[in-house]
Amino acid sequence: MEWMITQGMSILSRGESLISGFDKKASVLDYDIPCSPPTRWPPSQPLKMSWLTRTHGPWPVSVYSTGPKLVSTVRLRRGKATTYARRGSKGAVRMELPRSSAGVVRHPVEVESDGVSLRGWLFEPTSRSEQIPAVAMIHGFSATIDGMVADRYAAAFAQTGVAALLVDTRGFGRSDGDPRRQINPWAEARDYIACIDHLTSTDGIDTEAIAVWGDSLSGRVAAVVAAVDRRVAAVIVQVPTFGDELEPPDIDGSRFDTIRGIVLDNTFSSYGSQVLGPMPVVSSDQLSTPSFLTPITAFHWFITYGARFGTGWQNQATQQVIDTPITFSPQPCIPHIDVPFLLVVAEEDEMPWCDAAIARQVHASTSGPQEVVEIGGGHFGLLYHDSEYFTSSVDAQRSFLTSHLLRA
Repeated sequence: MEWMITQGMSILSRGESLISGFDKKASVLDYDIPCSPPTRWPPSQPLKMSWLTRTHGPWPVSVYSTGPKLVSTVRLRRGKATTYARRGSKGAVRMELPRSSAGVVRHPVEVESDGVSLRGWLFEPTSRSEQIPAVAMIHGFSATIDGMVADRYAAAFAQTGVAALLVDTRGFGRSDGDPRRQINPWAEARDYIACIDHLTSTDGIDTEAIAVWGDSLSGRVAAVVAAVDRRVAAVIVQVPTFGDELEPPDIDGSRFDTIRGIVLDNTFSSYGSQVLGPMPVVSSDQLSTPSFLTPITAFHWFITYGARFGTGWQNQATQQVIDTPITFSPQPCIPHIDVPFLLVVAEEDEMPWCDAAIARQVHASTSGPQEVVEIGGGHFGLLYHDSEYFTSSVDAQRSFLTSHLLRA
């Protein structure tokens, strides 16, 4: 069902007027949409809406139910992504306004990873050549693909002409997987490889131009995948968890060989393990309620973005520590990366394990083309989508992809 808001028009659905009384100020859109009688939608069925004002649009708005529930009123507002719902007696609706959606189409996808269904979105440019590059993306520690900013990076890449496959890693968000919300970098590496498998079998994707992208913890994982999977043609990591100190050099390559074997042969589950938690992902009071991520900036960002209705994020997780012969680490792996590698770093990164100086040194050990971009705002500055740090980060990453993946 497609709706279009234009000057002086009402939204019509099934012959019923849902909205009227346009605010005639240019570029203003702020409406309640009454559903009387309350409307029932099937589980997770998307209803697509576009809106247009005198100076902006059309931009898409996706409407989702949270199950077979009744909805009485929702609100739609122009500007940065709005998640607002006036809840009826039995349910609510989520609405998304991706700012950078012009020229981008988004398709739901399912990716099979070791028998687990990963769910996400494939972002593609609406105007495209026969074969286009692609980037496989997974969000950072415990975050999801719905409204927690990775989707804005994906849309920006698609605007550049690069398809972006963004999925929730197993156990999180839309994806299947048990136990739920358990951090495991070995499993996440397998999910990246599954995404690469999916892209190589997708029509219209240049299989020789597939990149990997990661943020924070997933940046750590993406770097390992780029070293062990020879199909990766480029790497982007932002504020990655490369460590707070340099590890001893892997002179004979044995540590790298061990990590590569465990990832590619999928043998991590054959080892014993221990589980840390459950505990909160973030907390405003580390003395009374310790959390996995300790900086107050982490609490502010996750509550700002993750706590919005419809993200699927929950402030609780566990971490599985596998008793492998060697700890999961990018440091012995990165010297084996010989493809273009962009590091986006925050010099004042406050997150443990994300020391910017260490990240620079580790990144410098790669044997391929290297690029480093310094961004302000600390660890989370580039994840506030309406900030100058986000804009600088996106611009640098789009330029990198254009230079190294888009073929003349």
